[in-house]
Amino acid sequence: MSIPEAVDLANRIFRAAKEVNSEALHMVYGGPIVSPEHASHFYLETSAVGVIGGSTFERIPTEERIKGVIGEFKRVGVLAEENRYLKKELMKKMRFDEIVGQSRAMQEIYEIISKVAGKNVNVLVQGESGTGKELIVRSIHYNSDRYKHAFIKVNCASLPEQLLESELFGHEKGSFTGALQQRIGRFELAHQGTLFLDEIGEMSLVTQAKLLRAIQYREFERVGGSKTIKVDTRIVCATNRDLWKAVQEGRFREDLFYRLNVISIQTVPLRELKEDIPLMVSHFLKKINEKFQGDVSGVTAPALDALLAYDWPGNVRELEHVLERAAVLCEGDRIGIADLPAYIQQAAPVSGEAVGQGDFADKPLQSVEKEWILETLRKQAWNRTKTAEALGFTRRTLFNKMKKYGIKPIPK
Repeated sequence: MSIPEAVDLANRIFRAAKEVNSEALHMVYGGPIVSPEHASHFYLETSAVGVIGGSTFERIPTEERIKGVIGEFKRVGVLAEENRYLKKELMKKMRFDEIVGQSRAMQEIYEIISKVAGKNVNVLVQGESGTGKELIVRSIHYNSDRYKHAFIKVNCASLPEQLLESELFGHEKGSFTGALQQRIGRFELAHQGTLFLDEIGEMSLVTQAKLLRAIQYREFERVGGSKTIKVDTRIVCATNRDLWKAVQEGRFREDLFYRLNVISIQTVPLRELKEDIPLMVSHFLKKINEKFQGDVSGVTAPALDALLAYDWPGNVRELEHVLERAAVLCEGDRIGIADLPAYIQQAAPVSGEAVGQGDFADKPLQSVEKEWILETLRKQAWNRTKTAEALGFTRRTLFNKMKKYGIKPIPK
């Protein structure tokens, strides 16, 4: 085949390839190219970006460095395929794998997620702290058509009102003290994706009004700006508060409530999912073993009885923390009842395995819990945020329990 014939053939192949995939790299493999002049001619007369193969460059006097580049080109197809496979596996993992449970209550939640994920409607997820609200929100995003675009989270309880508005909508340079440069808000970052507003019940009425307008008209202005920015963003919110009660008390806008609550998902506390606890234990132990390179295979029957008897005020988050602590302290390959915190041991039915341990033996459950909280507070130097995390509580739950037991913080 002559060079002109090869050029004509290559151009016809490239045009056909472009119709299938406009982003494909056009490469020439083999052919009559036997000199640098031939290769240069191909680059000028076709859309080829490279020439590969033993029948071409290896016959052209060229530097070893160029040959190395050619070798990398040969791997492009393989790497692209690996990338597609890994993305596919990642998407699968981020859909339902992190939500654990086969009970009827959990099956109903899965069914709702499957129905609403592909619909472009706003969703409100409500439930107690530690019940997996964020996992549900992520599943909605990754089961929707928006999964290829951004998933952006904003915790409305962690920012003061002035900063929350800037976080959501962005700001222009010089719009307030400290605004040294333009900032893109989370609404813009979530364009064509999902914006997750966590702890939406903590948002002030002023910010609620601005949020309502952004949702209603799909547009907003940055703080200190005049340009209207249009976005296509799906809103999914979560809260551990009773939002309807907040509406009745005047702490949450009724019109915003209806905008956010197109579809409502109510999470179920762990005390009502006791049949799912063995499955959750297996799931968390697998994660813990990977985290600590451990080999804990399970829990003993008395330990499982204790886990099933306890009421789990901190829900699934508390269960995970308890299992992580027990796996670290466990000396064998199975977690025994002695490896569990004393307050959970006290919840266990009487069995052949020792229940009481040390100073906590034979004490009422409330007394055990109080001492457990005090002990953790001391270990964390009375830092309540760190203490709540260590106990698997929210800060609010810890404050309520300290008030209940008359535990007063040490004055600074």
